[in-house]
Amino acid sequence: MGIKVTAVEVRDVILPDSMKRAMARQAESERERRAKIINAEAEFQAAQKLVQAASMILAQPIALQLRFLQTMKEISSEHKTTTILPIPINLFAPLTKSSKSPTPKEASPATLNQTLRNRAAKVWHKGKPCRLSLVPGAP
Repeated sequence: MGIKVTAVEVRDVILPDSMKRAMARQAESERERRAKIINAEAEFQAAQKLVQAASMILAQPIALQLRFLQTMKEISSEHKTTTILPIPINLFAPLTKSSKSPTPKEASPATLNQTLRNRAAKVWHKGKPCRLSLVPGAP
């Protein structure tokens, strides 16, 4: 003879507040751990994509210019403000070379701006011509 137990059921468990807080801290730290792992994996994938992009730009340098132009287009369509982009002055060197005008290093800001305005193509923004001013403080 004996007693045979077929099922045990717990109906009401009362935990002390300190035990509840400890369990909550443990659950929170587990969520933070998972979030950090997900962020680290995302950063690793982003770094891999940057390496791929760098190798593509190394193979095709024009890709960098195309990406720059794409970014300019996105900025101009998203924001209704004036956007000032730094442009290296050496990009305009072929436009400023002549025997009459001084080199960009020797030219005053006003002379350089006037030369660029005279020789450069018009800059268009949203279908309208814009004024080109490359040197701060120049007329």
